[in-house]
Amino acid sequence: ARSSRKQRAPRPKKQPPPHVHHHELYGDIPLLVVTWTDHLGREHATYQHDPDYQPPLPPGAIRGDVRRQLLRTVFDTPRYFYLDEERTCIQCRAEFTFGAREQKYWYETLQFPFESFAIRCPACRRQRRSDKALHHAVEEAKRRVSTTPDDPAAQLALAEAIVQLHERLGRGNLDQAIAAARKARAPKQAPLSEGWIADTLYWEATAQALASREGKARALYETFVEQAKGKVRAQRIRRATKWLQEHPAA
Repeated sequence: ARSSRKQRAPRPKKQPPPHVHHHELYGDIPLLVVTWTDHLGREHATYQHDPDYQPPLPPGAIRGDVRRQLLRTVFDTPRYFYLDEERTCIQCRAEFTFGAREQKYWYETLQFPFESFAIRCPACRRQRRSDKALHHAVEEAKRRVSTTPDDPAAQLALAEAIVQLHERLGRGNLDQAIAAARKARAPKQAPLSEGWIADTLYWEATAQALASREGKARALYETFVEQAKGKVRAQRIRRATKWLQEHPAA
C-alpha cells in the first residue's frame, strides 16, 4: 500500500551571495574572495573589491589607481574614478570646485583617508597656511631670542614676525616687538650698518602705528625715510611715506 504521507519537495539549495557590489557610480564591482587567519589559527574568508576593475569613465572623470589608495577595511569602496565636486567654503561661503585631479593627489599621492575632503576654497586654504606660517615664524623667533638674546638678527626677526602677525590677524605682543627692535638697534657687539638700523626703525615704527601711538610712529617713520633711501626695500619706504601722508602732524 502506498504511504499516505506526502513527500516533501526538496529544499532549494541556498544560493551564495552575489560576487558583485552594485555602486551607483561604479556599477557592478566584482568581489574577490580573500582568506585570512586570526590569532587562534582559524581561517576566515571575506570579499574584497577587485582592484583591477575599470568601469566606464563619465565625461570629465579621471581614472583612479586603487592600489595607491588608503583602504582601511575590506568594506571600503575604492575610488575607481574621480569627478569634480562642487562645494561651499566654510570660511568665506564662496562656491568652489574640489577638482578630480586634486582628489587623485589627495587620496593616492598623500594617501588621505576618504573621509577627508576640501572644506575651504583654494584662496582660504592659502591664507590658512600663511597664517600658520606666521605663527610658526613668531615661535621660531622667540626660540632664537631665548637661546641667543644678544644676537641682533634674532631680535630683528622677532620684531618683524610679531608685526607681520599683528598686521594679518591682529594678534601678537606689540610691546615685545618694539623692545626687540630696540635691542636689535643697540647691540652689545660690533656696530651695525645704516641699512640694518633703518630696518629696526621701520619695524618699531610699524609696531607703534599698530598700537595707535601715532606720535611715536611718526617720529620713527620720518627718521626711517631719511636714512633708508637706497639701503632697504623700496616697498617699505613707500609704505612709510604713505602712512606719513595719511597721518599728518596736528
